[in-house]
Amino acid sequence: MSLVRVRPHKAEPGTAAPEESSKSLPVWVSRFTSPAAVLIAVPGLVALVGLALTLSSVHHISELARANAVSSANDRARGAERSIQRTLLQADVLLERAVEFVHSRPKAEEAELAYAFRDLALDRKGLKWLSVSLPDGTFRGVYVDRDGQLRYQVSRLVAERTAMTQFDFTRGGGLVHHAHADFSYDPRTREFYREAVTQRRRIWTKPYPFYPDFRTGITRAEALFDGDTLRAVVTVDYDIAELSGVLNGEADPGTPMVMFDASGAVLALASVGPEFLPKQAPRERALSTNDLHHPALAAFFKGRGKGAQQNRELDADGEDFIAVEHSLSAGPELSWRFAVLFDEQRLFRAARQQSLQGLLVSALVLLIGTSLAIVLARGIHRLRFAKAAAEAREQQALAHARELGSYQLESLLGAGGMGEVWRARHRLLARPAAIKLIRPDLPGVEAGRLEARFEREAQLLSQLRSPHTVSVLDFGRTTDGRLFLVMELLDGLALDQLVERHGPQPAARVIPMLIGICESLAEAHAAGLVHRDIKPANVFLCHEGESRERVKVLDFGLAKIARGPGLTAEGAIAGTPDYMAPEQARGVEIDGRADLYAVGCTAWFLLTGKVVFTEQTAMGTILAHQLKPVPDFASACTQWLPAELELLVTRCLSKDPDFRPRSAASIARALRDIVIPQEHRYTGETARRWWERVSDAPPKERAERSSVSEVSVERLSREVDATSVSRSGDSAEVQLKAN
Repeated sequence: MSLVRVRPHKAEPGTAAPEESSKSLPVWVSRFTSPAAVLIAVPGLVALVGLALTLSSVHHISELARANAVSSANDRARGAERSIQRTLLQADVLLERAVEFVHSRPKAEEAELAYAFRDLALDRKGLKWLSVSLPDGTFRGVYVDRDGQLRYQVSRLVAERTAMTQFDFTRGGGLVHHAHADFSYDPRTREFYREAVTQRRRIWTKPYPFYPDFRTGITRAEALFDGDTLRAVVTVDYDIAELSGVLNGEADPGTPMVMFDASGAVLALASVGPEFLPKQAPRERALSTNDLHHPALAAFFKGRGKGAQQNRELDADGEDFIAVEHSLSAGPELSWRFAVLFDEQRLFRAARQQSLQGLLVSALVLLIGTSLAIVLARGIHRLRFAKAAAEAREQQALAHARELGSYQLESLLGAGGMGEVWRARHRLLARPAAIKLIRPDLPGVEAGRLEARFEREAQLLSQLRSPHTVSVLDFGRTTDGRLFLVMELLDGLALDQLVERHGPQPAARVIPMLIGICESLAEAHAAGLVHRDIKPANVFLCHEGESRERVKVLDFGLAKIARGPGLTAEGAIAGTPDYMAPEQARGVEIDGRADLYAVGCTAWFLLTGKVVFTEQTAMGTILAHQLKPVPDFASACTQWLPAELELLVTRCLSKDPDFRPRSAASIARALRDIVIPQEHRYTGETARRWWERVSDAPPKERAERSSVSEVSVERLSREVDATSVSRSGDSAEVQLKAN
């Protein structure tokens, strides 16, 4: 019944004037609310939303595919770079050992040289030859055949021909004849021989084809002279394709990959059929980019120009490609590039399939849109209600989580990939503590291995009673599966922070610090433990009372039981390059003398404000500790330096562990015997005034003084990946796989 009460004409009771009723609303409202309009508008709105979602999904998937392709290429490039760097880092060590043998055994018998070179060449990734060439044209060395087997080969010039004999190794330590052939080969005419003799230094050659399969490789060579007389040329040859790992695994035939150098030499190639390669490979030079007939590769190298772009699009005979190019840090003498070419047709196939599926879904939604709207509205209401309930439960769970057994968590001190570190307080004793919580589901880490490592760390620390070692109060597992470690809360600052904020420290203050470090290490070494990561960041200077300060050694997470099994991956090197002993970087068995080397590096930093070797990269720092002589300590130190301390630090930095002090305890005794003149003494009153001055610092600096032992969660996150290298400031955390 109409609600219109005023009518211009008389109507029957119970009727209304429909014309007047429709005119009481705007015309557009009447049309929009009509049945026909609703039937058109609602499905049309659903179709419009479905089309927009489909286009957005297609665009998102296309961008995701592009990002995944770039990420995949980046991962391949980083993998190749790490493999190259690890192997080339060992190339000099391998060459040095071969040179030492040739020097010490100039007239070695065939079997003696063969087995010596075989032992050096075992399990060397990418190694093709380890050889020595003599001035008379004789060539002797071990090589890896196509089946991966090591053999020994000798070739000599006989009547303008080369007589070559190959041998297999026997279990009894002898050689058995394998093959014999005559051909023309004179090592003196090869580039590696000429360059090494001419430059009279250790060199890397340009890429060139290796005999007999003519695969591209590089050579590290050194000529040995006796005065001006050439004695031999020792070489280490690497197959670049195997060295880089570019060809490892199954490659997508539609995704060409190429590694090349600045001169255009092709070093490694994958996913390129033989029809795109020359019928006969060149034998006097490496395969060139101009030798490739693949349309995408041709377009890639043609468009590179002088300035290569990291990501760019290519048009190869009507087909579109995305090229991702990277520079590989192979070394100062080796400038290599790596590129992956993705076919857009294949790359965006999923996006096209998604667009078809989206249209089908939109059609279905168009048919049932009206009914689904009601269902969706009710579903959204239920979801919101469930979300509110879940948030309430989460807040309640968080409140329970802050109560860890007998400890009440107060404030978060740090967080990282492995978990969190909290400031806590014992409920009954009101004693402050630091609690480290470790996530049980770390990506890439086995739960059993993580738990065993965490338990070992807690057990190791609980065994140490030195007042200069951080104390462990408790450890265990929470109700939600997370591991926790309760430690004493320290007040002060780490030694690296001390030097960064206040500069080099006086010798009179450094000597007691070093005594404390050595006392902590003496106890650990006596228990058969090697710390393996002594550095200023892992030593904490605590303020105890008005005029007392004490150092605490932290972070036994890398500690290893001497000559016993560990939980680090086999062949892994763990530590910090700026403070790593040479034998530790080589991956050999170490003892407590490696920690004494790190003590010397730490003393150097505290007294000079700088590390011993200031190289640009972590790899350069490792090599400097291996090869470079120690700089003059007295020149590096700008303040008073007792001669006894200078001699003691220099002995700790000896390359050979046998020349270092016998033990940490002997270093501590020698430090106590140093006589400090009255004008240079660091007294308790001096310490009291220093800490008062630091306490009066701005609130930000005072807050940073509240530190915790073993709370470097970011460092623990980096430990999970045993092949990564990251650098911050003057130090870096590294773990390198040793071959």
